[in-house]
Amino acid sequence: TPKIIIACSEEPLRRILAHSLRTLGCGVECVTSHKALVTRCLHHRYAVILTCFRAPLIAGYRTARRLAGGTSRSSALFVLADRPSPSEVVTLLERGVEQVLTLPVSTARLRRKIEYSLRRYR
Repeated sequence: TPKIIIACSEEPLRRILAHSLRTLGCGVECVTSHKALVTRCLHHRYAVILTCFRAPLIAGYRTARRLAGGTSRSSALFVLADRPSPSEVVTLLERGVEQVLTLPVSTARLRRKIEYSLRRYR
């Protein structure tokens, strides 16, 4: 079964996302820091990585590549961001992020995008 990991320090948002995505028939894991996300991704394979931590991805292209599984691009990387600037969005996309979604995000819209990514993963 494909797995999704959610990296978010805000507990209410993390819970809502996890609840909404569990109905996709995937395993859903949650972490509360970017460091925990990197550690989990080193030891486990995820179909989708959903993170609210955009600063480490903007700081260097290697972070996104490492999270997504290297050059094989085995994981889809989604970023949830509160009011990202256009230049941040461009930088994130250049770093290999598949989707940059602005908060507040529609859970229905997020589910559709993740379902599409999961179909490509399987």
